Amino acid sequence: MALRPRLPSGSGVATALVMTKEMEKRKAKSGAKKGRVMNRIVAGIDLGDSESLVTVLSPVGNVTYRFSFQMNDEGYSLFASIVPKDARVAFEAQAWHTRSTGL
Repeated sequence: MALRPRLPSGSGVATALVMTKEMEKRKAKSGAKKGRVMNRIVAGIDLGDSESLVTVLSPVGNVTYRFSFQMNDEGYSLFASIVPKDARVAFEAQAWHTRSTGL
């Protein structure tokens, strides 16, 4: 008969279910809706030193279009003219030291 390691008290499936139920109660209380779709356009920007690439997603997550713009006043104006002002914008999250050292 093989011995099974003992898990600390409160780390079982029952505890996970209780935690999930508590989270559901908090969401219901706060008015969060299950399966809600964000009704906003999202623009993801891959920043570059001289040129950046933008991918625009519809509110349901489909790629609407892609374009690039120069990192200067003309490029910023182009970005502002294409991406709606109420869109959510996501930037890449690469650290500066990573980019400069190649790590």
